[in-house]
Amino acid sequence: MTYSPRAKAISGFALDREVTLNDVRGIVHPEDLPFTSAQARRALDPAVRDRSPYEYRIVRPNGAVRWVLAHSEAMFAQVGGETRATRYVGTLQDVTERRRLQEAERTSTAIAQRLGVSRQSVVTWRQRFLAHRLEGLSDAPRSGAPRRVGDDEIERLIALTLETQPTDATHWSTRSMAKNVGLSQTMVSRVWRAFGLQPHRQETFKLSRDPAFVDKVRDVVGL
Repeated sequence: MTYSPRAKAISGFALDREVTLNDVRGIVHPEDLPFTSAQARRALDPAVRDRSPYEYRIVRPNGAVRWVLAHSEAMFAQVGGETRATRYVGTLQDVTERRRLQEAERTSTAIAQRLGVSRQSVVTWRQRFLAHRLEGLSDAPRSGAPRRVGDDEIERLIALTLETQPTDATHWSTRSMAKNVGLSQTMVSRVWRAFGLQPHRQETFKLSRDPAFVDKVRDVVGL
């Protein structure tokens, strides 16, 4: 049996080692051995002659688990009046990193669906955790111009909207509220839209008790 230096390196064999068929079978992950054996039988069967590439795990002599992509093909000849496989050739490629990326992609998608966020958000969280551990999950300083309206002003605007009414009307308008709190009419309108406030249709309304609620909503809507 001939095993190339590259195949030996992928498999974790010493370059000066004489590799046998038992060596090759011995490094196949136990859970994948039935699959690889079936693939070999299909390739060596003259009625099938399967040449499909396939992926499986190997366990190197040092215990490291790697994913490999195998391309193999059997050569057939007439022997004693029968068609038999006389040669079996193939190539081996280490695809561990690609498999890891695919698994991370599937995991990120599943987490995003469970949390109701975008997959890109999960990818960002994972990258930040890998780089900085738990500290990386804290909010980083945001780019762009500093906010001109503070959280306390937003909270005051919301409280006035929900708990008071103007002296000369039944409900607040963006114009009257803007004049009352000293903000622009546009800002009042943006805050009301962000928090779903409609003074002209106001009924019982409760906001989250999360102390960072205002800041979180501002991040979402860009206030």
